Amino acid sequence: MKLSVIIPAFNRALLIEATLLSILNQTLPADEIIVVDDGSTDGTIEVAQSTYEKWKKNNCSNQTPGPTLVILQQPNKGAGAARNLGYRHAQGEFIHFFDSDDLASDNKHEVQLGALEKENADIVFSPWVKFSSDNKIYKCIEYVLQQELPDSSSLLNWWARGWSTVMQSMLFRRSFVDRIGLFREDMPSHQDSEFMTRVLVANPKVTFASSAITLYRVHSFGNITPKNIRAKTGRTFDRLRFLVFCKEEIKKKGFKISISSKITLYCNILNATKELSEDSDPSIIEFISKLKPTLKKRNVCIAKTHSISERISARIRYETKGTRYISAMHASRPNASQQRVLAEMFLNYANPDSQFKGISVIIPCYNREKLISQTIYSILNQTIPASEIIVVDDGSTDETAKAAQASFEDWQFRKAKGQRSPDFKVIRQENEGPSKARNTGFAASKGEFIHFFDSDDLAAPNKHEVQIKALQDSGADVAYGPWVKGRIGEGKFTSENHVLQQKGLPYGKNRDLIKALLTDWSIVPHACLFRRSIVEKAEGFPEGLIGTEDQLMFLKCLLAGAKVVHSPGTLELYRTDDPSKITAVGDGQKRHAIHWAKFLIDADKVCQKNGINPRSWFRFRRRVWEALDDLEIFGVDDRDLRMGLQKIMEGGGSSIVYKLHRTIERKWRGLQSRLKGSRSNSSFRSGAITEAQQALIQEMCLELVTSCASCGSRKNP
Repeated sequence: MKLSVIIPAFNRALLIEATLLSILNQTLPADEIIVVDDGSTDGTIEVAQSTYEKWKKNNCSNQTPGPTLVILQQPNKGAGAARNLGYRHAQGEFIHFFDSDDLASDNKHEVQLGALEKENADIVFSPWVKFSSDNKIYKCIEYVLQQELPDSSSLLNWWARGWSTVMQSMLFRRSFVDRIGLFREDMPSHQDSEFMTRVLVANPKVTFASSAITLYRVHSFGNITPKNIRAKTGRTFDRLRFLVFCKEEIKKKGFKISISSKITLYCNILNATKELSEDSDPSIIEFISKLKPTLKKRNVCIAKTHSISERISARIRYETKGTRYISAMHASRPNASQQRVLAEMFLNYANPDSQFKGISVIIPCYNREKLISQTIYSILNQTIPASEIIVVDDGSTDETAKAAQASFEDWQFRKAKGQRSPDFKVIRQENEGPSKARNTGFAASKGEFIHFFDSDDLAAPNKHEVQIKALQDSGADVAYGPWVKGRIGEGKFTSENHVLQQKGLPYGKNRDLIKALLTDWSIVPHACLFRRSIVEKAEGFPEGLIGTEDQLMFLKCLLAGAKVVHSPGTLELYRTDDPSKITAVGDGQKRHAIHWAKFLIDADKVCQKNGINPRSWFRFRRRVWEALDDLEIFGVDDRDLRMGLQKIMEGGGSSIVYKLHRTIERKWRGLQSRLKGSRSNSSFRSGAITEAQQALIQEMCLELVTSCASCGSRKNP
């Protein structure tokens, strides 16, 4: 089995890189890619060649050589001539005609070839959607088209009625193309429509692959047509010739089409003729003079009435269904799988120069056999999938590692055909704590973006999509988003408080963020997404801390100059109902008091080293005083810890002041809880669960159970 992709190109230096990458990155690669340069003057060939060489260097080896790239050149003759030249050089048993400005989902070849072989068909169709890419912001223009295929026995009837498709969304068996012939080279435009008429008249055996999708770019760049016929008149004349050919072929072959289809075809011919009625081109005048005797007066009146009726019907369809397309186009909003594919494609190809290098999800775990599966599924079901998932088993004594592997294998078995699987690995180590586990996972990772996730929490399906977009749009190093504490069980999520970080901190400078972090704020890394470069600058997680290692790591990121951006629109569920924790020394308030004291001492040191004096901040000194008090309460006899904290407190004021301040603050938070439903301080920018976040929780197959404290209502949504 051989697959040839044929791409005609004219002055596509700005667009062909993304197109080629979408073909090169197929889950089932083509055997050859033939780019036919149709007289370009902008360096299209050079861009195509350099894109291929760069891709081959990064993705190929002697064992996996990848597709062959063939570049052909011809004078500017148009798309039909370019496709024909490419076809004559192609060696494949299957042919994919693709345009130099469009994109294909990376499973297109795999699912379409599978469908062709399974049904022994001549052609396979798939959904397609129009998109624009102004200022490298990619967005779909309309609904996804061809979500289903009309009855294959009536395709020609629907073709005459107004059903349409695009060549790029299909895959052909070569033997069928040989039977019907190639593209007309005397029709610079609409040659694909004329070709499709011959395809449908030949009564092919067709099939449909719903899980592939083609993106049809709408833009203002030049088309692949000879320069002297790019005027509107030339395109209209080619359209008229195609319509007349379609009408004659239907009549000659004796096909029966509906009255509505006949009228629509006749109406389109009439409209094209009217547009060309005043043209002075001799060839157009001659063609219309031969056509006029067939345009009977009675039929003209019917066609005009039908044209008005169609415009009214299209308006009604738009008002009621949001689309002007006829029912045979099966236009609808993208489904969940298509949303995931489109999001990933837009991310990958919006700017090929800085192409998305992938997300590495690192999950440290300890004795999470019963919870790890749900966590892994929430990562596997992201709209932008991770490129790799690394589970680091930190000396578990149960079957955590086996449960993690089984979850991934179960998802692979049930995933859609052609859906790309992330690399998945389980690393085992002795019980050394969360910092060591995260650092082990980071050392084994390859992604440009890093998601440190906990083994008992859940992420909304759009977390990666929202935070990657925030990082790329802003150029930031860290994106942090909303998160909410609660209990998860029996298909329900019971929230315990308002959503934290519903809004971002109102600070623009890192110094202000550092002050917030060390005085009245904290952050959870699983609600964040990091660029790899900033994690490297921070030197990962400090392995001497447990429970506070994430705060010190984030502090080092800020001190290293990290730009931070808030990413609303997503949600992370922080589980509070699991007593098991990833720890090397056991849980308890005493342990927390020890490591909190260590964190404050280390934080003071790294800040002083970077020219920041946190001792001048009253709330930081109060935290240090509270840490000393906790060591006393829990009977921690560690002289070095006490001396380290006392050194920070030198000349820092009376303990009476700190006690009074703590008492007032606790009273204030109690009042705040009664008035606003949340005890969290203002830095957490908390808020009630929004309707959009409720929908995200439902997407995670959880029923939200909450109270007025978290959603502003006494009723469960």
